[in-house]
Amino acid sequence: MANKSSSQISGFNVYKDRKNRDIYYDMITKKGYVITKDDMGQFNFYSRRLFVPIIALILLAPLKIGGVEIGFTKAAIISLVLMIITELFYRFRFLRSLKVVPNFQPEKRSGYIEQLSNSAEKSDLIIRSLLYIALSILVLVFGYLSGFDNIEWIICIVVSVCTAVMGIINVLAVIKKK
Repeated sequence: MANKSSSQISGFNVYKDRKNRDIYYDMITKKGYVITKDDMGQFNFYSRRLFVPIIALILLAPLKIGGVEIGFTKAAIISLVLMIITELFYRFRFLRSLKVVPNFQPEKRSGYIEQLSNSAEKSDLIIRSLLYIALSILVLVFGYLSGFDNIEWIICIVVSVCTAVMGIINVLAVIKKK
């Protein structure tokens, strides 16, 4: 069972302050934002805001609607628009809804693997690692079966490597879990 004091949040810019609150430090605005339990779901969604459009790009590129192929260029434009919209919602809606920590100075933080191992159940980490690795394989299979050209195939490989790395990170978090 998870430690009651552990949070369900982890990330590269997430810190604990002296009051044991989860603080997200935005490197662009140089502000710290308090992430409460109520904000965790939205924060976890927005922390993946760049990954979702890339997956959309891969899924939309070979798609045919009414006999018309969307193609890589249109799929890239749709993904770029999706990326911009989610970034704008993140910056101008979500972050502004959070409490700002005045003069927040990030201290030495624990590593991402340590944060993951402290924030999730062991079974959740195992499932995540298996899903990331499966997604890595499926993206490659999908790209191969779709007959992607050079640029599309490179994007599939990059996404596959990124998801495989996330799978490995989750495996390392399982190993580190007490």
